[in-house]
Amino acid sequence: MLARASPKGTDLPSTSKIFWEPVSAYWRGFLLADGCVTMHGGRPNLHLSLAKADEDHLRLFLSDIGSNAPIRSNKKKTMRGKVCEQLASRTPLTHAEAAHLANYGMVPRKTHILDLSVLERLPEDLIRDSIRGYMDGDGWVSIPGDGVRGHMVIGVAASLRSITFVSEYLKRTLSVESSVCRSKPGKELWMCRWSGTRGALVCAYLYREADRFLGRKRDKAEEIVLSWNRSRRGPPIGRPRLV
Repeated sequence: MLARASPKGTDLPSTSKIFWEPVSAYWRGFLLADGCVTMHGGRPNLHLSLAKADEDHLRLFLSDIGSNAPIRSNKKKTMRGKVCEQLASRTPLTHAEAAHLANYGMVPRKTHILDLSVLERLPEDLIRDSIRGYMDGDGWVSIPGDGVRGHMVIGVAASLRSITFVSEYLKRTLSVESSVCRSKPGKELWMCRWSGTRGALVCAYLYREADRFLGRKRDKAEEIVLSWNRSRRGPPIGRPRLV
């Protein structure tokens, strides 16, 4: 459905239709967070690397785009010095497909220059899926007891232009304000966060009846929504449906 076969037998994503439905719109956002296009042997490749714990998500991605690319394991040291196992896939692309992805911001060293307002090119009903994909890649959902102090929070880190787009889109759609700040003083990486009622509304909006999601983040988002409903006497704001 989302792919075509290459002459060498490796399935490649079909850029003419891969990003125009909820499932593939989700992957667009996720790839803008965690994917990259690299050159290998003079040919562009779509590279995606995730933690070992997210292996099922990586396999789901390859299945959705119809890729039979192998998954390779490697060790990576985090900023805190901890060594963790990463799983990566590399799917060959045509130069035209790489150019299509670059047109949507998937270029080398994109973290500080990415502008998620490119998602406005999508049909309105697909923007939510792409934002959820990006937040599954470069966002976080925290609840008391999982090593994070304070309230239950959903947030995301990105360039200021991307943070502004996400913040303004959710404000326009849900009438919720976000807290925006630099991730670190002097750095060009920014964060926006939603907590309390605003966080519960964002979680319910992003994950309700979703076709694709990162399971561990969806589970925390659901817990935030359910906890908010239990603590209020008003009508429930809804819960993400398990699929």
